[in-house]
Amino acid sequence: MRGVHGVRGVPTISAAEYQLRREAVAAGMDAAGLDALCVFYPARVAWLTGFHHIPTERPIALLMGSSGQSSLVVPAVEKEHAEASTTVDQVRVYFEYPGAQHPMEMVAGVLAEMSARAPRTGADHDGYIPYWGYRGPRLSDLTGIEPIDAEMIVESLRRVKSAAELECIQLACDWAVRAHRRMQAAIQTGKTEMECYTPPAEQTLFEMIREMPGWRPKGFDGSGLTAMFVGGRATAMPHGFVRGHGIQAGDVLVSGAGADIDGYRSEL
Repeated sequence: MRGVHGVRGVPTISAAEYQLRREAVAAGMDAAGLDALCVFYPARVAWLTGFHHIPTERPIALLMGSSGQSSLVVPAVEKEHAEASTTVDQVRVYFEYPGAQHPMEMVAGVLAEMSARAPRTGADHDGYIPYWGYRGPRLSDLTGIEPIDAEMIVESLRRVKSAAELECIQLACDWAVRAHRRMQAAIQTGKTEMECYTPPAEQTLFEMIREMPGWRPKGFDGSGLTAMFVGGRATAMPHGFVRGHGIQAGDVLVSGAGADIDGYRSEL
């Protein structure tokens, strides 16, 4: 919403909404007869906690018990970030991976504290998703049985957007449209794609910062605003790379733009 002097209020997802999401998941767990749920996928962890992080080889997991209690397992480098950005009941910290104790052993320990029975433990993946050379035991290696596939308990809820989510998505689209239109106006033959799209994207990013005081991107998608295109022969390839050969008259251009508002990213 635009205020005086072009300043906008920035929509956010409240702590109360994150709590309601976890309560809805707990209800789904109860209906499925689960004692506990392990969530490993970063987007689902963020949706349930507000903790947006860069996935690395260091495992991060959200564990929820049948009574709704929640524990977030993180490495020490994420401790302050996790404690500042979430309202989960507990942040459990391991020092480092690799280290003396494998982080998945801590996950198993938290499940034991929750009195979770292995046949009634659900997960969205059988252990941490491999990133950047991660190696470790699957959750089933530690519990002795493959977890119940509980991915849809979370995903079915994510499909229905709240008013706050829709507001974030709409504003992200508005900024993407502004950047895309500015980029279109800057396209010139003889210039490379980067020369055409970088200045308009940068100008729009600076406007985001100026018009939405306190706004910052979340996650790991760079600056929080993207506007770019691929031209010429590269457009014949799915997700073609920028070649930088210079735009010629008659070239086909494939463009895209997106923005980040409280972790909700548009893609035009």
